[in-house]
Amino acid sequence: MSADTPSHPLIETSVSAVIDGQLTYRGIPVQEIVEHGDFATTAWLLWHGALPTSAEQGELASSLAAAWDLPREMTTRLRALPPTTPILTVLRDAIATVELASPRPWASSSGSGSPTDPLRLLGMLPNVAALWHHIAAGRPHFAPRVEGSPAARLLHALRGEAPSDAEARALDRALILYADYGLAASTLAVRVAAAAEASLPTALITALCVVSGPLHGDVLDQIAQFLADIPAPNEAPRAVEPLLRLGLLPPGFAAPADPRTAPFRRLAAAPGRGPWLKVADAVADAVHTRTGCTPTADLYAAVLLNGLGIPRDLAPAIFALGRAAGWIAHALEQQADNRFAPPTARYIGPPVTAWPTRRARP
Repeated sequence: MSADTPSHPLIETSVSAVIDGQLTYRGIPVQEIVEHGDFATTAWLLWHGALPTSAEQGELASSLAAAWDLPREMTTRLRALPPTTPILTVLRDAIATVELASPRPWASSSGSGSPTDPLRLLGMLPNVAALWHHIAAGRPHFAPRVEGSPAARLLHALRGEAPSDAEARALDRALILYADYGLAASTLAVRVAAAAEASLPTALITALCVVSGPLHGDVLDQIAQFLADIPAPNEAPRAVEPLLRLGLLPPGFAAPADPRTAPFRRLAAAPGRGPWLKVADAVADAVHTRTGCTPTADLYAAVLLNGLGIPRDLAPAIFALGRAAGWIAHALEQQADNRFAPPTARYIGPPVTAWPTRRARP
C-alpha cells in the first residue's frame, strides 16, 4: 500500500447500532428497553447479549447494592481533593483509588479478575458522585440505606430524602438512553485500552479522560448555561442569532437526527419538570428554521436534569454513569476476541528529502 492510500479498518461490534432510524442495544430497540426494562438490566444486556434470568437479576441487584459502600481509602482520598475539582476528574480518581486498594487483580483480557468487577464499578459510581456533591459543598455525606435502582439511590443521596417513583424512573430511563451510542470518541478509547490488555478500571479512566473534553460529556453544562441565560421562549431567536451569524450552532445541536432526542424530550416534558422545556423548544425551532439542524439528545437531557434538581456541575457525571455501562460492554467485547486494527494515517507532510548540508561560508 502506498503512503498516500488510506485504509479504513472496521471494528465489529454487536453491542449497539442505529438500525432504520432506531437506536438498538443487542438488536432490541431502546424505546422498548426504556418502556419495559431498567438501567441495571440494560447494563447486563449490553455486557452479556441477553436479559438476566431471575437468579441473575437477584445477583445484579445485590451486587449493585453492595458496591454502594465505598472503601475507606477512596473516601479519604476524595476528601483531600480541592473542592473545585471537576466531577469527571473525581470519577477518574475514585476508580484509580479503588483499583490500587483492591487486594486482587481486576479483569483484563488475560482472564484475571472476577466477573463481578463490572458490577462493582457500575454500582460505586453513583455514590462517588453523591459523595463529591456533599464534600465540595462542605457538608457531611448522606449515605442512605435504601432499596432501589442506582438512579433512586443517587437522587436520595443528593437530596437527603427519597425521590418519587416518577423521578427515580425518569433518571433511570435517562441512564438507559445514555448507555451506548456507537463508537463515540470515549468508546473508541475504551476499545484501544482494552486491546492493549489494560485492566477494566484503566479502560474506564481512559474513557473519562476523553469525555472530559468540552465537545463530549461536558456539553450538558454548556447547554444548561445557554438555556439559563434565555429569560423567555420569545427571546430564543435573539439568543441563537449571534452564533448562527458566525456559522456556529448552539450547544446541543447537530446535522444528523438523533434517535434519542424524542424520548429524552418526553422525559423532560413530564409535569413539574421545570421551566426550561418551552425555552429549549423555542431554541430548537429557531435553529431548525435557519439551518435545518436538529437537537441532539443532550438538549433535552439538560432540561430533564434541571427539572430533577441535578446540580449543573454534576450533569457530566450523569452522562458518564449511563455511558459506563456501554464502555464496559465494549471493553468486554474487545477482550473476548482481541483483534484490533488501528486506523492508518494518511501522510500529508513533505516528500522524502536528503539531510540538508550547510554551505561553507566564503
